[in-house]
This record gives sequence, structure tokens and C-alpha cells, in this order.
Amino acid sequence: MSSDDLNKSLSESSRALAKAFLVWGLESLDRVQEFSHQAQEYMQELVAEAKQEQQAASKTNHKSDEPQYKQAEAPDTATSDR
Repeated sequence: MSSDDLNKSLSESSRALAKAFLVWGLESLDRVQEFSHQAQEYMQELVAEAKQEQQAASKTNHKSDEPQYKQAEAPDTATSDR
């Protein structure tokens, strides 16, 4: 086998190996993007649920934290001694 044939063979092998690596890399990237998208959706749902719970708790706490004012009663003038 001549050196030219060997170089050509190595070049073709290297090209095939590089292409296989690129295909693997692109497929891996697609999987990572899909996983990332799913994780992002999960976190958004989790944050939305937590905000809803926080708002519900806040509404409940505000109602119980509000001072309970009683309407002042007018003095009973009918029974007062003058």
C-alpha cells in the first residue's frame, strides 16, 4: 500500500469518524434540549403552584390579621339620669 493510498484511507476513516461523532453530538444535543424543556416546564408549574399557595395563605392571614373593630355603641339616653 502506497503512502497516498494510506493517506486517502486515513482521511476517509477520519471523515467517517468525525461525521459519526457529529451525528452523535447532534442527537445528544436534541435529547438535552428536550430534557431542559421538560425541566423548565416542571419548574414553571411548581413556581405557579407555590405562588398560588402563597397568595391563598396571604389572603387567609390578612383576614385574621386585620383588627376586629366593633362599631361604637351610642350611649343609652333613655335610661340616663338627668
